[in-house]
Amino acid sequence: MKKIQFIEETNQHARLLTRLRYDRIKQGDFFRNLVSLYLSNDIDMIRVIEKIKSNTTNTGKHKIKRSTKDILEGEKLMEDLGLSKKERSEIFDLIEEDFE
Repeated sequence: MKKIQFIEETNQHARLLTRLRYDRIKQGDFFRNLVSLYLSNDIDMIRVIEKIKSNTTNTGKHKIKRSTKDILEGEKLMEDLGLSKKERSEIFDLIEEDFE
């Protein structure tokens, strides 16, 4: 297991905690689920990432849209090939081993 930390303004942190309490979500559950959605290329998270990229990077809108299109095409290909989530994970593990 790894620990992920970052610094945030006190006001933002207080607002986050307030919203999480209102929604009855634990802070750890919130961030773990965000990471999971991001890594699984969830369509809603892809849209969020587009917004983040447009607000925080110098990447052009065309490149951001192209990146999203590539992700969606990759997901469709995996679906068309009939690969299970376990098989996908094994493929990514093999790719990761090649980089080590």
